[in-house]
Amino acid sequence: MNYEDKGMAEEQACRSFCVAKGLPPMSRYLLFRLILTGEIDVAGNWRGGGIRCLARKVGYSWSAIAGGLEILVAKNFLVKGQRKTGGRPADTYSLGQDVKDFLSSASPLTPIERWVLRILKADQQPFSQLSKQERCFLAQLWLQLQVGKPRSRVRESVLSGVGTFRLAKLLGVSSPAIQKMALRLHHKGFIYSAGAPFTPDGATNKTKAYFLLGPASLSGWEKTFTFHVKLHGLLGLLAADSSKSFDRFQLLTVMEEHSQIVCDEWRVRQQELLSTLDKPAYRLYILTELCAGVSKAFAATKRGLWWGGSIPLMQTEMALLKVVGGRDEELIKHHCWSENSDYAKLDPNQRALVRFVEQCAVLAVSELEAIFPPPVLLLRGEARFSCLNCYPIEHEGKPKLRIDVVF
Repeated sequence: MNYEDKGMAEEQACRSFCVAKGLPPMSRYLLFRLILTGEIDVAGNWRGGGIRCLARKVGYSWSAIAGGLEILVAKNFLVKGQRKTGGRPADTYSLGQDVKDFLSSASPLTPIERWVLRILKADQQPFSQLSKQERCFLAQLWLQLQVGKPRSRVRESVLSGVGTFRLAKLLGVSSPAIQKMALRLHHKGFIYSAGAPFTPDGATNKTKAYFLLGPASLSGWEKTFTFHVKLHGLLGLLAADSSKSFDRFQLLTVMEEHSQIVCDEWRVRQQELLSTLDKPAYRLYILTELCAGVSKAFAATKRGLWWGGSIPLMQTEMALLKVVGGRDEELIKHHCWSENSDYAKLDPNQRALVRFVEQCAVLAVSELEAIFPPPVLLLRGEARFSCLNCYPIEHEGKPKLRIDVVF
């Protein structure tokens, strides 16, 4: 196979993985390997030998190959046939017509899909140290960023707002498998998996935010920059990891220093509202959602003017509403960041809560903007594909914000 054919095979293999949505991960990965290794050529025709030969070339066990092929045939990704031999006819497999049509008409790989190809090939560090299952899961997380969006414009590297059950359904695995695999990748440093006590609808659940630029994956990028920023004020209080280090009265002081007028509206409920932040998990959830909002806002603009947009503020306000508003559906649906919000429709208690949420969110975003590295340090790769992740960590014994930018 010459370099041109090899490059085409790699792209076709990646496209086949992208289109094989809903398949069990290892069947999806088997389809990728069949094309990558030339067992199925770029035209979709069978070039492979028997199952035992396939197992050796593709890196699967004999039983895994047989089971994977059976699933791919059942889902019409492959068509099974036979060819004559000197004895018993040999099974052959070619791409299904719909898959052939997709691969022949597909547009060039997007930057995220090229990154996924690198993850799946695993022919160099850092991904060669991951198992097949781990590489497949990591690749699927990256591809989820493109769902429902113009593929070529996606620069995101944070997957949030998807409950574990829904993610499991999308990826074709069980919820326990999702949690187990995410934990393994988190411990190995390929993602930062942040726990959250809420699903998108506000119900208590084990929803996660997946920051996909884990420290271990950074060496795969051409250029990387990492910052560790100390957290003060409201952000420092949100990052406090225990009730002993969280002082609600200090939080009240910090907020009143910034807007005494707004504080008067929620003063009647201040102790009740502040008490909802006593749980470290709730505070971490708010801080993590703010970080996810900043990461997404960076991806949404080419010039890095993400602070002027609404994404960080909106995501922080929604997180606060879920924490202090509980299951109040009217408040969850109330877009308090909208200029057209009608506060007259809310009763005094609800209005007080919304004002509290607004003030908290504005303060948190403004504090983060003040300590964030200047754009000149973050936009060195503006003309190329770039991503940003920021998330709370403990660094040198103190709560800090880790910021990674890759080009």
